[in-house]
Amino acid sequence: MKRKPVIIKKYGDKYKVTICKLDVWEKEGYENFEMGAEKERTESDEIGKLRNNISRAKGKVFEYAKCNPWDWFFTGTLDKRKQDRYDLGGYIADLGQLIRNERRRTGSDIKYLLIPEQHKDKAWHMHGYFMGLSEDSLRMNANGYFEWSAYSNRFGYCSLDKIKDKDRCDNYITKYISKDMGGMAIEKRKKLYYSSRGLSTAETIHQAYTLEKLNKPDFENDFVEIKW
Repeated sequence: MKRKPVIIKKYGDKYKVTICKLDVWEKEGYENFEMGAEKERTESDEIGKLRNNISRAKGKVFEYAKCNPWDWFFTGTLDKRKQDRYDLGGYIADLGQLIRNERRRTGSDIKYLLIPEQHKDKAWHMHGYFMGLSEDSLRMNANGYFEWSAYSNRFGYCSLDKIKDKDRCDNYITKYISKDMGGMAIEKRKKLYYSSRGLSTAETIHQAYTLEKLNKPDFENDFVEIKW
């Protein structure tokens, strides 16, 4: 019987067991593209890059989501009287400055994991996670959600919902990484997500070979078996 690589990783308080059906090891960064290749891109090149961008981003967003003790699920919109709703670069730069200001003002270690999304008219808004926000900076709005005053005053409407079922939220948040975003990233060289520095990541705790199969895997295809 053929031996198969098995990898066990720790994501926060969860463990993920992956058995590879092919004789390859998971290597960090193995899916990265070579930069600066002097060749003409074909349509198939672009499709392949799009798929890899999406897959890589989904994996990293899920890892950051699962490995960190997030407090709030966040949705932030833009008021056209306060911010250019179509300029993602300007929005990200100004939001980053607001977060830095709030860290200095409150002394809180504010961290974030944010995914940009476009309305039908191509204007931007944001979904994601926050932790470390000072509750003195939050207020309850008319819809029963908390609102971050510093964001609302600077950009427009936002809502924060206390995370109650983290596993469910962690799975849900990756759904915002879509094929439309992948196309946007290729065309405009935009990131698919934005995250704080210093976030916790998955830890590889065991790597070996096995002859076993997983009992009732949570996911299986031609390449891997996975169980949490």
